[in-house]
Amino acid sequence: MILYCFDLHSDNYNRYNTVKRRFYYELRQMQLPESFWNTKSVLCVDETKEMALDTFFSKYKDDLTLFKGKIDRLEKLY
Repeated sequence: MILYCFDLHSDNYNRYNTVKRRFYYELRQMQLPESFWNTKSVLCVDETKEMALDTFFSKYKDDLTLFKGKIDRLEKLY
């Protein structure tokens, strides 16, 4: 599994809103599988989606802080 942690940011409030709308719209259009897990700023996806998500995130690199980790096991505690 690949775990992405991200945070959108911008100098200008209007730019931030525009980037945020486009970012989440495009993310929804990727049609990630039902096993897709997300919270506000975290995505956990299968390795098969790694290249597509890396390409997607690279479009927003000027307005994004991104961390990526490869994990063997993820357990929900609560």
